[in-house]
Amino acid sequence: TKAAEEVRCLFGINQLPTTPEDFQNLKYIDMCIKDVLRLFPIAPYILRKTSEDLYIEKWLIPRGSAVVVPIFNIHRNPKFWKKPHDFYPDHFLPQEVNKRHVYAYIPFSAGSRGCIGKTVAYTFLKTFICSFLQKYEVESDGKVPNLKLKMDISVRSINGYNVTLKPRIWK
Repeated sequence: TKAAEEVRCLFGINQLPTTPEDFQNLKYIDMCIKDVLRLFPIAPYILRKTSEDLYIEKWLIPRGSAVVVPIFNIHRNPKFWKKPHDFYPDHFLPQEVNKRHVYAYIPFSAGSRGCIGKTVAYTFLKTFICSFLQKYEVESDGKVPNLKLKMDISVRSINGYNVTLKPRIWK
């Protein structure tokens, strides 16, 4: 796969990313992680309270109102995403990111209330994925749009998602 080849080109078959530069060089894996978090955000929505009166078009949202930010819906809005229901890492090519509203992608929330663990999460995910792809090939028999999802405190699959793992043999 393209992700496994990126790992192989950057780190060979045994080394893992360790420096900030290593993590920055994982361009395609970064795009893959971001598109997975777009499709399956850690939290499908977040709650906020307005700190001042706010007008959206002609409607007033008074100061102190509870507001739900529907992350799951924003991340699948065709206004922002070429293929809103598909895994499509190219959503995160620089030219695509520059076309989108800055808050069209908020898996860790945003602004002063954004998740303080975001950098740690990305570092962990990239390290794990590199290690995993060096050792295993992953095959899937399904399509993302066919997943049946349940949303409560997190997004999860009701019917599962079958994958096959095989030991990776580098040639």
